[in-house]
Formats: sequence, C-alpha cells, structure tokens
Amino acid sequence: MQYRIKSLSEFQNEYHLQELEEFSQNHWISSSWSKEHFTEQSGYPLKMQLSFIAQTIQEEIIGLIVSSQKQHELLKCSMDPYLYIHKLLVNPDFRGHSIGYNLLDQSIKSGETFDLYEQQLSLDEWNTDAMNFYINHFGFELGEQKPTGKYLMKRGY
Repeated sequence: MQYRIKSLSEFQNEYHLQELEEFSQNHWISSSWSKEHFTEQSGYPLKMQLSFIAQTIQEEIIGLIVSSQKQHELLKCSMDPYLYIHKLLVNPDFRGHSIGYNLLDQSIKSGETFDLYEQQLSLDEWNTDAMNFYINHFGFELGEQKPTGKYLMKRGY
C-alpha cells in the first residue's frame, strides 16, 4: 500500500482543516478535536512542525499524529523540554501497514531537530494494544497511573 506522510504545516487551508476535523470525529475513541484545535493551540508554529498526517495517493487521510513541545511541570527552568504526543490515530481499515509507526517515527525525528530527546504521552488504562505498540516498537516505559486512570509513558529521559 502506498501512502505519504506530510507535515501538518503543509495542511492548513480551510478544506484540509475540515478533513482533519472529520477524520478526528470518525476515528477518535474518546473526544474529537475541532479544526480550531489544529490551528489555535499553544505552540502553533512548532506543533505544526512536530505533527503529521498520512494520506493515500488519492489524498485520503488515513493517519494523524499531533505532538508538541512541553516543559516539565516541576523545575521548568532547569529541565529540558520534551516532545509530548497528544494523539496518534490510524484509520482501522489501514492498520497493519506501518502507518502509526512511521507517523510516530517522523514526529520523534522532527522533535530531535529541536533538541527534544525525551518523549511522553498518556494512555487510558484499557488501551493495552497502544501500550504494547509504544513499548515494543519504540521502547517507551510505563510510568505511574494518574488519578484519571491514564498511564504516563516515557522514553529518552
């Protein structure tokens, strides 16, 4: 299967933003983001360089990763910022083609160009398939469980 990965910064006209909103609504298990989330969140210019979409040759969106730079909450001045993965989504009809792997790999590599060598994300406790993906393919470690039931996962720290 052929697909291409594009930076979200290349994907900012009204038509594309509507497509992102629809993809998010169709494939997000918990809550979906509106198109405004892809343009107005804090850290917009850098977030767009750290976030990517996967498209078929026919330009159908089949995957999305939204990542941004974050600061550690404690001792913000003395600790390096890190890459935070907000969401990684792949259309279930296209799973098994390394789309999620390639989106995450591209986001991590882009983060490293901005000296973001640590990566973090949070996952729901029931999402064991995603936990195994991050652990087995990228070496993430499972951290503490938050009061919300989500687990913190990290690598590169």
